[in-house]
Amino acid sequence: MNMHYGLIGLALSLLVQGVIAQGAGGPPQAYEDCRGKNPGDVVQHMTREGRVPATCESSPDGLIARPTNIPATSPVQPISARQFRSGFTLASGASIDGGVLPVEYSCDGAGASPALQWSNAPAGTKEFALMVTTIPADGTTRWNWVLYGIPKTATGLAKNTSGIGILGATSHDMSIRYEPPCPNGPGAKLYMITVYALSASPALPESPNKVTGAILTKAISAITLDSASINMSFARR
Repeated sequence: MNMHYGLIGLALSLLVQGVIAQGAGGPPQAYEDCRGKNPGDVVQHMTREGRVPATCESSPDGLIARPTNIPATSPVQPISARQFRSGFTLASGASIDGGVLPVEYSCDGAGASPALQWSNAPAGTKEFALMVTTIPADGTTRWNWVLYGIPKTATGLAKNTSGIGILGATSHDMSIRYEPPCPNGPGAKLYMITVYALSASPALPESPNKVTGAILTKAISAITLDSASINMSFARR
């Protein structure tokens, strides 16, 4: 009996120590993810929901990976967060998913838009839309590329594409163009490229310069059959 209570006491002691240790800073993997990184660097961190983008932040025990989330009060939730099962996939000639975006696609290079290829679009797709987003430190969503009205026959976009689809307004200066990544501050920033397969044409303002990423996201929310995304990071030197 004494041994039984002794084992229970030991288990409770270890549990309390674990809770205290985690409360003090975070799970060990969160520190391991940022080993050798700099404050502000973006890494992939494993959570119960799977791998998510996280930013390396300073803590009393060293750098720790803290997931980068859109605030719950944000009116814009990325459709790509939904779980689809059609096998719709997206790839890029610029880099692999989770890779680094080459400088030629940024404001420090030629500012070229990346080549993209998608496959296995769901049945019933009438057209595609595409957006490139990033989430800076303030938690708001910013759009670097807003493109809609892409024909259903399209299976990708060429590097520096033009003449396909309709360009909407970017977040930086409301310009109608691909806005190459040009992050401020130290560390890498994560950019998500998402293509959406739509069951109909979205209802949008007639003037493209009034079609922002937020407006397009809302307009396609109910007509998105599936979406496919890839993430790339970029840091200015």
